[in-house]
Amino acid sequence: DLHSNLNMLKELLAVLLCLMSSVADIQKTSVSTCASQGSSYYYDVPSLTCSQCTTNQIPSIDKQQCVCSANAIASYTSWTASSGPSLQCTVCTGGTFPTKVQQTCIACGTTASSTTSLNLSAAIISATCIAYGPSSVVSGVCTCPVGYILTDFNATGALANNEGKLCLLCPFNTYVDSTNPYRCMPCSDEKMRRDSTGRTLGDLA
Repeated sequence: DLHSNLNMLKELLAVLLCLMSSVADIQKTSVSTCASQGSSYYYDVPSLTCSQCTTNQIPSIDKQQCVCSANAIASYTSWTASSGPSLQCTVCTGGTFPTKVQQTCIACGTTASSTTSLNLSAAIISATCIAYGPSSVVSGVCTCPVGYILTDFNATGALANNEGKLCLLCPFNTYVDSTNPYRCMPCSDEKMRRDSTGRTLGDLA
């Protein structure tokens, strides 16, 4: 009857949830086990084994596949009769750096005009404008002054192959995301603005 069918369904769901939990626990243990073998190891889900990333590759955040290292761009080999496409990572050279999506290499800004003084008043005045400034090379990456985000595109929206990576001024009531130099983050309150270090600071009133 209907009551019996419902009870059976509940039992089946309970078993399924238990199995899913067990698989998750096994996978979590496996990921941890693989990571303990070294920083270049990841847990390969299809084979259920630990594998090592190849040259210019690092494990992904979830440690279940390889991605290109920060200084390399990604491409994929073609399908073959015996295997699917595989990730290939090529390091950018000649003073160039990967774009945000790691598809091509471009230089840090080379032809952009110089920025104005980066004191707070200049930042507030400039915040209403699309203000670009040349990025500089620091510790092997392209960086921007406080309050500016990196961008791979020029004022027309095209990839800045000729201009190189540029710096775009965030609005004064936003700040640069500490984990993503390409993104402006809104302050937690509309009356807040960023301070000279790029962090959010008190009331404007």
